[in-house]
Amino acid sequence: MGCCLIAAVGALWPRLALIYIYFCTGIPAKVFQSTLWPLLGFFFLPTTTLAYELIEYNWHTIDSPQGLILMALALLHDLGHLRGFRRPRRKAPAVRERFVDPG
Repeated sequence: MGCCLIAAVGALWPRLALIYIYFCTGIPAKVFQSTLWPLLGFFFLPTTTLAYELIEYNWHTIDSPQGLILMALALLHDLGHLRGFRRPRRKAPAVRERFVDPG
């Protein structure tokens, strides 16, 4: 039950999941040698950092096909969010119809 809850929180709010993992488990200390990379990942690519921690802690290598697919999906997810904050989309110009009086 707890793993499913963390996975759901990680999918919706990866920064919240990273905070939980950092303070309640010892995973970042086992995966990273310094605190710099998790901190940078928290601010810039949180989903990718979460996926990297998952891959390195469970499979101990990123060279597996599952690891590469998961990292690619996490990176696309993060880049999609960065693209969304760059600039709001332009709205299409409104079409004005002419109403002709038939009478």
